[in-house]
Amino acid sequence: MLHSKKKIYNELVALGLKKGMYVNLKCSYSSMGNIEGGPMSLIDVILDIIKEKGLLVTDSFVKCYKIGSNEINSNKVDQHTKSYAGLIANIILKHENCKRSHHPIQKFSLIGDEADNLSVEHNKNSYAYNILKIMSEEKNSFNLKIGPQNKVLGVGTTHVATGILNIEKYEQKLGVYFKNNNNKYELFERNWIGVCSQTLIDLNSFYRNNKSINLCENNVGNTTGLLTNMNETLKEELKLFRLSHNNLKCSNLYCYDCYTLKNNYKPLNFFLKNIVSLKVKNIAKLILNDLNLQPSFKIKN
Repeated sequence: MLHSKKKIYNELVALGLKKGMYVNLKCSYSSMGNIEGGPMSLIDVILDIIKEKGLLVTDSFVKCYKIGSNEINSNKVDQHTKSYAGLIANIILKHENCKRSHHPIQKFSLIGDEADNLSVEHNKNSYAYNILKIMSEEKNSFNLKIGPQNKVLGVGTTHVATGILNIEKYEQKLGVYFKNNNNKYELFERNWIGVCSQTLIDLNSFYRNNKSINLCENNVGNTTGLLTNMNETLKEELKLFRLSHNNLKCSNLYCYDCYTLKNNYKPLNFFLKNIVSLKVKNIAKLILNDLNLQPSFKIKN
């Protein structure tokens, strides 16, 4: 089914999108179905609603690789490197007004009056999700999620919360060689922790059941759109994770990603548990992966 731009416009307005909003977009375009004019039409429709004083932000992340590997040497990064974050992430880069942030890995694409400053200031010296932290301090900033929860993970502020709380994990040392301002390639080690994908899915129930989070839901094309206030989701995530870092764990007792949280990291216990349960993939990861405690990722004010 081909959806008209007017139909998508009306559905997004019904969802709660308004003039002047700052919008952090996470979208599965394939779940929406085709839009008249193609995927760029979705970008244009959102910009038409939020107008010049609004701000549209999307993920524009690039892959990172194990430090010291052949892959990191053969996949150097610059501002033109393709994003792995989906169709919309790469389509928006073609928009004439798009600015891409200068962080070596966790890049964002931005369109709006604030795009120039935010994109330049988000660089190798910034926390990976600092753009979303800055947005979350504004009460007019919103998470716009379009697509099913198993395809579009999280709302956008969870990694801001883990950075503010300085939550640590044992993970591989990953990074990229990126082209710096001197036009030379420089090594950058990633500066954020990973969050289990199932945890991000499980958090949807937390948002829905939390009375302090205003949540709006409406059809957008063939799927569902979800609009939440970034200031509200971040505040409630901070409360949840301050209560216990274990609230970042998913319900799977054998989840390798959750086991590497600093307070949960007991290699021998995890190894024996997986041996008894014949969890071959986890055993292989334990043997093959170079697990090192990542540095602190505390966000500097």
